[in-house]
Amino acid sequence: MKGFFCLAVNLLDLEDLKTVMEHPAEEKKLESFTLKEKSAYVVKQFQSLAEQRSVVLKWNRKPSKPKK
Repeated sequence: MKGFFCLAVNLLDLEDLKTVMEHPAEEKKLESFTLKEKSAYVVKQFQSLAEQRSVVLKWNRKPSKPKK
């Protein structure tokens, strides 16, 4: 999760980040969610916003070398 959030912070505009982070604070239904459920909700919000902005929130990692 940390990697996803770092990527989102670096690729999205500051105003977009503020919008996503302020929205969950207003949701009353999130009070009953666990921490994992809250983070999954925020991830979905970031992905939705990134899709609207045509930004891909995915790491492009090199494949690892096979172990000998």
